[in-house]
Amino acid sequence: HFEPAALPDGSNAPNYYNYNTPFPVKYSQPSAAKERLQARHAIRENAKSSPGAVQRIDPISEEEVSYLQSMQSQAEIADFDRYVNSLLDPRKPGQLRILMELYPEFVNNRIQQAHTDYEFALRNQMIDQWGINTFDDLHFKYLVDQGKISGPKLTIPQPLSQSYTPGILSPHYWKSQRPKGIRLPFASAQYGQRPGRIEEWEMTDERNPMSKGRNIDQLAKGMYATSNLRNAERLLNTDVRD
Repeated sequence: HFEPAALPDGSNAPNYYNYNTPFPVKYSQPSAAKERLQARHAIRENAKSSPGAVQRIDPISEEEVSYLQSMQSQAEIADFDRYVNSLLDPRKPGQLRILMELYPEFVNNRIQQAHTDYEFALRNQMIDQWGINTFDDLHFKYLVDQGKISGPKLTIPQPLSQSYTPGILSPHYWKSQRPKGIRLPFASAQYGQRPGRIEEWEMTDERNPMSKGRNIDQLAKGMYATSNLRNAERLLNTDVRD
């Protein structure tokens, strides 16, 4: 989730802090130690309920204590990352450089996570499209099909008939459409602070230069308005001077 953090009612916290949640990163992942603890738990649960079960002494092992401590450490790292993220917003000019000097692992871990996610999506799509061609492909697709691993998708599922309509061959299909105003930086962002609708981060064109008469038809009309230059200037929203 990337929604802004909730503050208590009546909070007077300053608005220059970054209240958005940090970009995604894995704080936990499968390991041999986790699988061993799962097996140990299964043996314990079934041993005590087996017919003819006898009482056994099963002390808490050092392995379990160490794992619990590691869980606590990972949770503390997550809290520390939230604290750092509230202090520095890497999208603001200059703050990424400061963050890289203070805590480079914060940035590097999230960049690596993005590479991992897109590598998964690309590999899965290539296998879906072109088939299984190596043992690595076979094992990877087995893990995906059995739900043992998962990840993002690159394609947007939609009927091909909607993507390849007869109108796509028209030159006007690719005609550039200018928004009603200039959109703010990160108006199209998919992560971090972003608008609910992209139009919410759109600056009005009112009283700005070259902001009117911008579509291709209006520009073409102004291009040949040699007999009435003042109308052409007014069409392009420029100052008319005597």
